[in-house]
Amino acid sequence: MCQDVLSAPHGLTAALSFGIKGRDSWGIAVSGELGLPVHEFDCFNTNPPAAAAGAQLHFNPTCIGNANEVRDGRQYKTVAAVLDELRPQASSRPPQHVVRRGGHLLLKMDVEGDEWPIFAALPRGLLGSFRQFTFELHGVSNDGRVCRRRSAHRPVECWPGVHNVSEVV
Repeated sequence: MCQDVLSAPHGLTAALSFGIKGRDSWGIAVSGELGLPVHEFDCFNTNPPAAAAGAQLHFNPTCIGNANEVRDGRQYKTVAAVLDELRPQASSRPPQHVVRRGGHLLLKMDVEGDEWPIFAALPRGLLGSFRQFTFELHGVSNDGRVCRRRSAHRPVECWPGVHNVSEVV
């Protein structure tokens, strides 16, 4: 992560951690170091991870996706839908653990190749809500193309018209 968020006053209100696989060392560190609530999301491993004493972790058995849908029995929501749900409903002074649009947020994403369509579906107007994105990119080939294999029985799919990672990002 960039160092600008690690010093007080950081002005951050919360962090979102997508794809935790039953553990969230990033979320625990962010909550402990910055005193932030961390909203964790994973629909594959739905056991809330163990948290260090004092960590403000809020687990959701939901996956992040490029559409609000149920896929293979798992609930997927868009980043916009997650922010809408975490925003206070009707309160003049929202609790500290609630994410507000327009606030300064951190986002960590490790969703095994689904990050590309999720970022493509992210409304540009929401980008200003985030201070930093920390994510792992999957499917980047040696020649810079963005491709992935959905399963062992399907061919490799590449983003049409995309010739390198910078075009996608």
